[in-house]
Amino acid sequence: MKNKAQFLFYIFLTALIVSSAWIVFSKKWTKPVTAHSVASTSQVKIYNQEEIKNLAFNQLLNGDFSSVQGKWSNNQQGEQRVAYRIEENLFFIKDKRYYLSVGGKTENGVIYFNTHEQKNAAPLTFYPEGTPIPVRLENGLIDTKGEHDPSDRTQARFLLAQTILTAEQIKNNVVYRKN
Repeated sequence: MKNKAQFLFYIFLTALIVSSAWIVFSKKWTKPVTAHSVASTSQVKIYNQEEIKNLAFNQLLNGDFSSVQGKWSNNQQGEQRVAYRIEENLFFIKDKRYYLSVGGKTENGVIYFNTHEQKNAAPLTFYPEGTPIPVRLENGLIDTKGEHDPSDRTQARFLLAQTILTAEQIKNNVVYRKN
């Protein structure tokens, strides 16, 4: 009986060793070396000039002035020089500061801004690249197609005016980004 008990003990011990060895050697104990990469389901969108213009336009309509921040001035010297600075929603002209808010869109589809501190103040109108500024002709008609627009339409422009100006007045008052 003693031999039978020893025999069963050795069988139990062998089974324990074999199953332990199988558990130890069947499991991977080291992490596989792999390159880490991040997979994204989104794709990079490439915008054309018209789409970029529309994005900036929508930013402005939502009160985000970051696309027009900076210094703006005309190409005149001395008393004819017009210079503005826009920082966040602040509009600086000479030594005065005004808070800007979106006033709306003109019938030509351009955005104009209001300054809150002045009643009946001229709106500050933003003309993106390629957009003509309406011009009052000598015969009193208005050119909205840009045939008489003296400004540089390859650049974004601002114009502070109460009404539609003549070509000469536009030339003296339109400002371009300078920074």
